[in-house]
Amino acid sequence: LENLGKIRFMIVISDTSVICNLFLVDQLNLLPKLFNTVIIPPKVYDELLEMKNFNFDITPITNADFIEIKEPSNRSFINELLLELDEGESEAIALAIEVKADILLIDEIKRRTVAEKFGLEITGILGILLRAKSKGMIPEIRPVIDDLINTANFFISKKLYNLILQKAGE
Repeated sequence: LENLGKIRFMIVISDTSVICNLFLVDQLNLLPKLFNTVIIPPKVYDELLEMKNFNFDITPITNADFIEIKEPSNRSFINELLLELDEGESEAIALAIEVKADILLIDEIKRRTVAEKFGLEITGILGILLRAKSKGMIPEIRPVIDDLINTANFFISKKLYNLILQKAGE
């Protein structure tokens, strides 16, 4: 009975693209609402800081109290992943495995394929938007996806675009 009142929070790790793209379309606030805390490795944080070079005010990211930075420890595994992936993605996958993450937030298909080889549960920005809509956090997905395409140069095939809208009931 003593565990009854305790809520187990999900362990969520993210690579750079999900946080970056949600920031670019002003939807970063969905992450703490859905997951409470999102853990990122230092290299992902460094990659997010690079947005300053493109004149973005990234204080919503640097001041985000829901983002926790954690260093992965298995450097040899990260070095293996670096043969296929960039540093942020390699660290994110390694960290997700180390902390036994419930979900890894990652978008690009090649990176997802690598992460899936290790049995990681994955969702990307479209999955996040579907969750947010189902919980009433956003009224529609279509304008956010359109904004991702037009503002963040997010690529989505017409087939997937239509499938996501169908799943969202739009």
